[in-house]
Amino acid sequence: MKWEKKNSTIMYKYQKEKDEDLHDIGGITYQYNDNTFTSKTPPKIDGYEFSGWFIKIGETEKKLDDITLNANNSFTFREFEAFYYDTYIAKYSLINYPIVYNLNGGEIETIPPFTYNLLNKSEQINNIYNLTIKKEGYTQNISVYEDINRTLVCNVHWDLDLNYENHIQIKYYDEVISIIPEG
Repeated sequence: MKWEKKNSTIMYKYQKEKDEDLHDIGGITYQYNDNTFTSKTPPKIDGYEFSGWFIKIGETEKKLDDITLNANNSFTFREFEAFYYDTYIAKYSLINYPIVYNLNGGEIETIPPFTYNLLNKSEQINNIYNLTIKKEGYTQNISVYEDINRTLVCNVHWDLDLNYENHIQIKYYDEVISIIPEG
């Protein structure tokens, strides 16, 4: 009786936080030779960070804590270990980016958001524009931009409130100038 080497396939998938779907990275088909080989490299995903490799046993997922990751988050293992599991899942967590406020003398009267991620960015920008920021005698102008490090920067600029009762109005030629007295 002749013993034949069996072909086996390991599948690699990835899953993003708050996403129920598994996405294919690809597979490796090999013959059992008691060799050592390296897993697939998980992809870089914008706005997410690699959380680790997991295996699925029935409906239970287990993180592979006992593996040593290579620089690219792949891992090396002996071929016989692959027979235990046929699917490895690279999991990703959302990255929370900071929100910075330049109030230019104003005070925030409501609790502002301090972080955002790619899933709630629009909502957080909307929350910024709805903040109550006050500076006596002025009305606010808010501008928000994202810098190269993905920090949302909220700049508050102040316009003189011409309806503010403590302003002194001075007529300079035909133009009315409003100022706030000091003190």
